[in-house]
Amino acid sequence: MTIAGGAILPARFVKADSTDGQVIQADLNSQPLGVSGQAAKDARNDVNNANHAESGDHCQVNDGTGVDTDRTVLLELGGTVSYGDPIMPDANGMGIAATTGKYYGAIARSDGVSGDLIAVQPVLTGLLA
Repeated sequence: MTIAGGAILPARFVKADSTDGQVIQADLNSQPLGVSGQAAKDARNDVNNANHAESGDHCQVNDGTGVDTDRTVLLELGGTVSYGDPIMPDANGMGIAATTGKYYGAIARSDGVSGDLIAVQPVLTGLLA
């Protein structure tokens, strides 16, 4: 089980927190571990239901490993991407086209622009050469 070390929005890249076993929302130049779950918190249990998880909550992390390695998940974009682009996190954990020398954590499975939720395939973090 992965625990959130802070507020994490749905469909955002996450990275390792300084506390063992916890994740936080990724930022620019960070090495992503995967994509957060697609659902926001249940409003019946928490008035702040915009986040997927908050500090201490269970956080779903889609990382491209396990039996569902070929499945896609949704990722919110912070810039324009094209089908097949490696995607890295921006300053808010949203997906942008990866640039040389940066870590990426997903491959675009459709085109999209900032604000779109697109299908991506999470991958073990790569470094774009």
